[in-house]
Formats: sequence, C-alpha cells, structure tokens
Amino acid sequence: MPAPDNTAFQVNIKSPGGTLLNIYAVNAADLSQKLEELESHAAQIGAIESVFAAVSNAAPISAPPSTQSPSNPGSRPSATPSSAPPAGGAAPSCSHGPRRYKQGVSKAGKPYKMWACPSSDRNNQCPPEWVND
Repeated sequence: MPAPDNTAFQVNIKSPGGTLLNIYAVNAADLSQKLEELESHAAQIGAIESVFAAVSNAAPISAPPSTQSPSNPGSRPSATPSSAPPAGGAAPSCSHGPRRYKQGVSKAGKPYKMWACPSSDRNNQCPPEWVND
C-alpha cells in the first residue's frame, strides 16, 4: 500500500517474526500516538505471529488413499506417497533434490512403487527410479 499523500513520517518495522508493520503519520504528534498504539498491541501481534509460525511448520494434511468405488468401476486408485519409504535408508536424489516415494496401481491394474523426481515441471522431470520387491 503506498503512503497517503499527506504523509510526513513513515516508519517501517520488521518484527522478529518477520511481520512488516508500516506506520504513516501526518506530523510528529500523530507518529507518537500511532507508535504508542502499536506498542499496546505488541503482545497480540507476537501471539498471532506464533500461530502463523506453528501453522507454516506443520506437516501438510494428506488425504487417505483413494480406493476403487463400486459405483464407478472404471476408477482406479491414484498414486499416493507412502507414509514412509521402504527400509534401506534415505531417499535417493536427482538434480532437482530428494526424490519422493510413490506407490499405486497403474491404468493396466498393476501395482507399482517408485522414487519420483520432485520437479513440478513435467517436461523437466528425471525418469523415475523403480522399486523392485
């Protein structure tokens, strides 16, 4: 948001949590009043920052694996990331970073397990590494 035309003082404060607070004042007295108001809300701002920090650090919510529906016999289970990679250590990597473990059922009805490239650009993805049981 740009400063109003009548702004004589502008103060930008970045909180320890990363929140950017912009204060616009028309004169020194207005600035002093607004800084005092901000100070009286500091605890509330800190509490809200804590909530957002906790949410951003939480694991993403994942849906349960889909199953074939009797009402739609043509449907198939979708590929779902495993809750844990198979035993044997850390995930392999490719040029795009650590691979993601996926398993599912192919269109032909055959089960599969693989380590997939993490790139979101399908045209730039590395070939999967298939897991043979």
